[in-house]
Amino acid sequence: MIFLKPQNQKVLAYVLSYRGQEVLVVNNLSRFAQPVELNLARWAGKIPVEMIGNTPFPPISELP
Repeated sequence: MIFLKPQNQKVLAYVLSYRGQEVLVVNNLSRFAQPVELNLARWAGKIPVEMIGNTPFPPISELP
């Protein structure tokens, strides 16, 4: 488990790894919508896919 430590302390973000698969988990710990920037440079070039709808997001870049 890798904790990403965003500046917004109301957001808990981490990456879980299992059998070559990685899952980015972003939890909003507030009852209100929260903005967050995550440093995902380690995964630059990968294409995240939303798990429930299987919807792809844009490829991850070096920038947050």
